[in-house]
Amino acid sequence: LASRLVVNLEISYLVSGCGWAPAYDLKVTDISHPIELDYRAKVFNNTSVDWEDVKLTLSTADPTKSADKPKLTAWTLNHNDSYNYADNNNNDRQQMNQNYTQNNMEGRLNAAPMTMSSSREEFDKGKKAELKINYSEISVSELSVDFEIKDLYTILADSKPYTVDVQVLNLPADYQYFAIPKMDKDAFLVAKVTGWEELNLADGPANIFYGNAYVGQSYINTRSTGDTLDLSLGRDKKIVITRVKKQDYASKNFVGNNKIESFMYEITAKNNNKDTIDIEIQDQIPVSQESDITVDINEISKAEKDDLSGKLCWKLKLNPGELRKFQIAFSVKYPKNKPVQIRKFRSISSPKF
Repeated sequence: LASRLVVNLEISYLVSGCGWAPAYDLKVTDISHPIELDYRAKVFNNTSVDWEDVKLTLSTADPTKSADKPKLTAWTLNHNDSYNYADNNNNDRQQMNQNYTQNNMEGRLNAAPMTMSSSREEFDKGKKAELKINYSEISVSELSVDFEIKDLYTILADSKPYTVDVQVLNLPADYQYFAIPKMDKDAFLVAKVTGWEELNLADGPANIFYGNAYVGQSYINTRSTGDTLDLSLGRDKKIVITRVKKQDYASKNFVGNNKIESFMYEITAKNNNKDTIDIEIQDQIPVSQESDITVDINEISKAEKDDLSGKLCWKLKLNPGELRKFQIAFSVKYPKNKPVQIRKFRSISSPKF
């Protein structure tokens, strides 16, 4: 009699009907404490197989990329076709990979081995549910990163996002307030984080909590940042900013064929917090783009001025209870037969009856 050998097999396989997207909670007690960043992931499963108490590894790699080296082909120019660096012999394979990766989503999910269902009904159900998932391009670090999730999770094959805890980080940050009172009366708190490149963050939405209160949602954008990652933590109502037009100094005069309009604004900033704060306040002076339009600056209260944009900037420290005032005064001269729109307006929605 022939002996029968029993072998236990562990099968790993690749599926396209799953993925994950980053999401964050940023929690700040006050400006004397570091930021607590809760890194989370929203995971979906469209494989038609429920994952029950599985160990997950979230990866930013793309396992469907070919291992073949690229090859240059002729770069030709004509009126009908666009050039392509891809090897023509690989077109079929590339099309297959494109369909397989579903728009080349950068975030990928690797799960523990599971039993694959061969039910056609379940397969069709998964393919129909798969149509509900929309994809967008996000930025991740150049080198792929794997996050091994400690806890076991159950992710049902229902296309719904399930929240998975990735890691909790404490981020030392420098806090600065920022205000443009001609556009918004509130001051915004910004946390400046250095060394963020080592955190393996990806682009994603962030819920902001300040002093145990939810203040709104921001977005972590790693693509357009430099050495410092700026995180907007929302508005601080304890910083009172006002910008008032001084009517006594506003005037319109005619000199020969020219019209002269004068303007003066007063900006005040008061700190009602218990701590000293750093704040940057911005405003602007109009910039002429015509030779017959002249802008004369009378007062900018020692602001830093950018000549090209006309931007004014005050950087200061405000002690608890301290109030500071700044003035802007300028005049614009232009031909009276060539109207100039000096005042800026904004659009809002209004009912029409």
